[in-house]
Amino acid sequence: MDSSNLEQFKSDLTNIACITLSSKILEKRKDHFSKLCVDVVLNLHNKTDLQDIQIIKHLRNNLNDSYFEEGFLLEKCVGLNMPKRIENARILIVNTPMDTNKIKVSDSFVRVDSVAKVTELELAEKEKMKDKIEKFFNIIVIQIIYDYPIQLYAEKGVMTIKTCRF
Repeated sequence: MDSSNLEQFKSDLTNIACITLSSKILEKRKDHFSKLCVDVVLNLHNKTDLQDIQIIKHLRNNLNDSYFEEGFLLEKCVGLNMPKRIENARILIVNTPMDTNKIKVSDSFVRVDSVAKVTELELAEKEKMKDKIEKFFNIIVIQIIYDYPIQLYAEKGVMTIKTCRF
């Protein structure tokens, strides 16, 4: 194989992949999958770690729908009023609760003499959550996210994904 001529090199690799993909399932789709394999491997840019390649399977899809996507794919439903697509995203995975809609205090008591004081405490909790949200945006939170934090993210035009599992 001659790697100095890129088109010939790709053609040779495609032929090798086509021979390698000998199965009854791929028989009619060998050309498509051999080109797909070559594109994926060439995208590794001379790295030999095949762990960088992830194959995502979808049931009920046609094999011809298979494609190569450069980057990171995460298929999840986003919250209401969230952006549906983010270009050039920077993603941070955070394991912290986003559920301070309710005051959680263990083995402690808070005495208030009016409903206004309870409201004041709830507003203080919301403000605390708002400060937390301000510290990081464009994130994936592995724990549950409640409505108020989602509202704050939506106001900033930031996508959140509820309860993401890896």
